[in-house]
Amino acid sequence: MDRLGPGSDVYSLGATLYALLTGKAPFPEREVADVLEKVRNGDFPRPRQIKPAVPPALEAVCLKAMALKLEERYATPLELAADIEHWLADEPVSAHREPWSVRSGRWPRPPRHAPEHG
Repeated sequence: MDRLGPGSDVYSLGATLYALLTGKAPFPEREVADVLEKVRNGDFPRPRQIKPAVPPALEAVCLKAMALKLEERYATPLELAADIEHWLADEPVSAHREPWSVRSGRWPRPPRHAPEHG
């Protein structure tokens, strides 16, 4: 079976997102063998362990893209891009179940009335 394809592309994009979110590579080792071993084991700190300010939903998108098992990743780079676009639009993402408080904050609020001047 060919190891290169959409799944490896998604993983690479996830690693790039990781670097953007944390300012660090997920695998900072210099030796290729060391990096490959960590990739095979999924051995890297979660983005929020490096930078706690990373939004949980965006961390979930990154972790799904870098999932160890191919079937747990986004099927295509377009699916990954769609979740990032949802996050940018302040919409829920498929990789993260939001707490009720966050979901309810998205509901439309009644319009505010302008204060009356007298």
